[in-house]
Amino acid sequence: MCRFISFFVRPIEDLPVRVHDLTGHAETAQVLGLEDRPQCDGWREGHYLPDGTVAVSVLDGDTLSARQCESGVRARWPAFNDFFRWAVRETNLQTLYLWNTPVSDLTPLAGLAGLQTLDLSGTQVSDAEEKRFWRELKKRRKA
Repeated sequence: MCRFISFFVRPIEDLPVRVHDLTGHAETAQVLGLEDRPQCDGWREGHYLPDGTVAVSVLDGDTLSARQCESGVRARWPAFNDFFRWAVRETNLQTLYLWNTPVSDLTPLAGLAGLQTLDLSGTQVSDAEEKRFWRELKKRRKA
């Protein structure tokens, strides 16, 4: 799993940002048809962390640098809570699973509208369990 919140961004002037699975990139890329290819200005992985850190990976030759992408994301969403609220609305997220996330990192999540369940089980999960979880979540989203 990637770090929370995971997103994709294109390092071009209008800086489009896409989200689906806030805890990882693989499902987001698959569901939204995004590919992090070595071509210039393709979709790149990024993270907006509860401590306010914004990190974007870019390639040599991309129009915008990592620093420019990070600044652009921060200009649009100055605080983690701003980005998180947008992401919850964008994904229509109702349940958020944050395995092994320290409770101190979750303070910014308090009182967020639209989120019905926050699972803080902290249980270590195997790859098979994680795959089963995502299959079940997909079923629930379709229902």
